[in-house]
Amino acid sequence: MSEHRFGVSTHLFHESRLTREHLADIAGHGFEAVEVFATRAHFDYHDARAAAELAEWLSDLRLSFHSMHAPIVEAIRDGKWVGSFSIAAGDETRRKAAIAEVAATLNVARTVPFEYLVLHLGIPDGQQAPGADNQRDAARRSVEEIAALASEVNVRVALEVMPNGLSSAAAICHLIEDELEGVDIGICLDYGHANLMGDLSDAIETVSGHLWTTHIHDNDGRKDIVMVNGHVYPEVERGPLNYKYHQPRLFYWNAGGGKFKDMSNSAGPGISEPWASRGLAVGDLANDGSLEVVINNLDTRPSLLKNFGTRKNWLMVRCVGTKSNRDAVGARVYVYVGDRRISGEIQTGASFLSQNDPRVHVGLGDETSYGRIEVQWPGKQREVFPGGKANQIVILTEGTGSPAAPAKPTVESRR
Repeated sequence: MSEHRFGVSTHLFHESRLTREHLADIAGHGFEAVEVFATRAHFDYHDARAAAELAEWLSDLRLSFHSMHAPIVEAIRDGKWVGSFSIAAGDETRRKAAIAEVAATLNVARTVPFEYLVLHLGIPDGQQAPGADNQRDAARRSVEEIAALASEVNVRVALEVMPNGLSSAAAICHLIEDELEGVDIGICLDYGHANLMGDLSDAIETVSGHLWTTHIHDNDGRKDIVMVNGHVYPEVERGPLNYKYHQPRLFYWNAGGGKFKDMSNSAGPGISEPWASRGLAVGDLANDGSLEVVINNLDTRPSLLKNFGTRKNWLMVRCVGTKSNRDAVGARVYVYVGDRRISGEIQTGASFLSQNDPRVHVGLGDETSYGRIEVQWPGKQREVFPGGKANQIVILTEGTGSPAAPAKPTVESRR
């Protein structure tokens, strides 16, 4: 079995200029490698001094420079793209401009070598693409040109699976196998994108022969499972059954449709390393939309599992009771997003001697807003609160919403 290496993309910090402190934060949480997200507002890949600084920081922190994400925009502000670049543009001037930005990114490898360039084919669905964009022939010609540039600096090009007609797992494999014969090109499987586009398991099987690197992120609106383990007695290791006192944790990703995928071996050392653990609590410690996990371990320090994945859109709902209990314990929250209804319940109990964040966290995926929120308070009163923008914490006070329409009776089947 090949050795896994775990890293983090600086996309996590994309709205600020990349600093040594950002990389130190990544290294301090046990990660070994980094992908630099190339926007000039975040990391100016045109600036030789910025490249020299990056080389010094990576060396000091003993971080491996795994990859650079090719420029897709000039900047991202408040979650919105500013000035997109597309190597699949039908307009030749725009296509050449995008390739020039990629060439500048590859030039960084002359100062600080990296292994992979992660490349988008065109503009993803959900972003406004100029007319005559996402052209297959333009994308093919661009990939050929970029692969030649990358070979000069010993960088390999990985095309990212993402939601548009050019970039499904099947479409990229077709491009590599039938239209780019002899060109050294691989695939970056973005788990979140592949899941939004269809069956993740099918995507993994499709790209398996060309897979070089992966992106893992979520906030897709489905709840995953994290379990901590550890035997009760340290003496168990003296017995004949090969039981272990310290045991690895388990992480199951919710693939939808009632199916979960075991991601324990690819979720990083915070999951795969063995511990003797007892209690676990989940909450958004930084109020940034990413859930962290705090774990109590026997006879040693606790663990903090910080979410460094690429964040999608989110909503945090705090309920305040007036007629019911002040903390609104027992209230159920329903967030309506497009044609989906995502629910959560305010609880006090969680794992052993542990309590989760009392707020309800909702992953919104690519949705930038939500339609409405309904709250069923502990006293069974049901209220409706208006929709709004994603990526915020909303506080809902009992008695300030509009009365909800009575629920329509339904026929419940029983077995």
